[in-house]
Amino acid sequence: MFYGSDPDRQCPHTPVLEAMRRKLLENPPRKDEAAADVDPRLCAVAEALLSWNKADWPPRASVLHFLAWHFGMSTPFLHASWLHVESDDPGAIAGALIRAGTGHTNVPGYRFGFALDRSKNQPGVEILRVVRSMPFEVDPFPRQLALNGEATLSGELAWRRSSEETRIISDVTMEVCNSDGRFDSFSFPDGTSFRQRIRCSSHPGTMQIALYGEVQGRSWLSSFPVACGRELPTSVELPDRDVTAPGLPEQERHLFKLVNADRVSAGFAPLSWDEELAKTARELSARLSTHPFFLLGTHTSNDEWREERDWEDARDARLKAQHVLAQVGGNAWSVEDAHESVLADPERRCRLLGAAPTRAGVGVVVGPERGQPNVFFTELLRANDK
Repeated sequence: MFYGSDPDRQCPHTPVLEAMRRKLLENPPRKDEAAADVDPRLCAVAEALLSWNKADWPPRASVLHFLAWHFGMSTPFLHASWLHVESDDPGAIAGALIRAGTGHTNVPGYRFGFALDRSKNQPGVEILRVVRSMPFEVDPFPRQLALNGEATLSGELAWRRSSEETRIISDVTMEVCNSDGRFDSFSFPDGTSFRQRIRCSSHPGTMQIALYGEVQGRSWLSSFPVACGRELPTSVELPDRDVTAPGLPEQERHLFKLVNADRVSAGFAPLSWDEELAKTARELSARLSTHPFFLLGTHTSNDEWREERDWEDARDARLKAQHVLAQVGGNAWSVEDAHESVLADPERRCRLLGAAPTRAGVGVVVGPERGQPNVFFTELLRANDK
């Protein structure tokens, strides 16, 4: 089982793909465009999602991440959507996919896959379309290694933006959170490729690897887990979407339980709840919800910049007084997605996992609905003897 392209896997809907190729040949891309490519692994993801309950759509980020990794994609950031076509003719289906954007595109690294659902209860066909947009692919790399096992992670950093333009992904950084909680970082500032030897620790668990680089701005190129001395998961847990509905304290406790479940799974002791830290964490989350420039690192005025610096100084002094070892925070659509985003980020993952922290407090604040992730969260960790 490897990450990377799989030449033996094929999309099953050959007549539709042939119809798409004919239509795209009749209408070739402009000089500033490139033809989107079908990825059989995305077709496999779409097939797996066909049985998903539409009343519970869209699938959680954790589900899309799991499916991406399960089918060998090191870039788990996927988007899935439904299309309806009145006819099941391959040409009509191909036309619908092209109109939906699965044709010519100036989006770097655009790949797509699809699956067809021919319902007996209505005419035509439902198309489940899965896409990813990132001009990055690792060379074949094992999804599982023995304890102390090693493998070389490599890949190309050149990507074809259009039919006449090739660019280099620059200033690439690789971050690794090993199964023993050790964090490593490697830089590849120049060149058209990268190569790094990766070694699992002697501690059974999961190693998370991520790469970042410049692609029309600083981008998260890739993030994927490697099993060290253990079996890869074959399923993903689906908690009830309403499990955190009663109120914010329940959401905080639920996120705390998710953290401890992963610590125990990784072989580390669970954390104890610390209400003093939770109170501070709630204040930090409230700050995130009302000051977007504080979260994004952007400012619209010098006054905002000075206010942020003053507030950060006061925050840092308070965290130091509380002997905080690690701070994790951000925003997401739900506390489950918040936890998933932390685990996918090696640096933040390593802050949560490890032997040093023994106590934690969690603060959750729900901001206004504005079409953006509105669950703001903060997790603070410290040791018992502090």
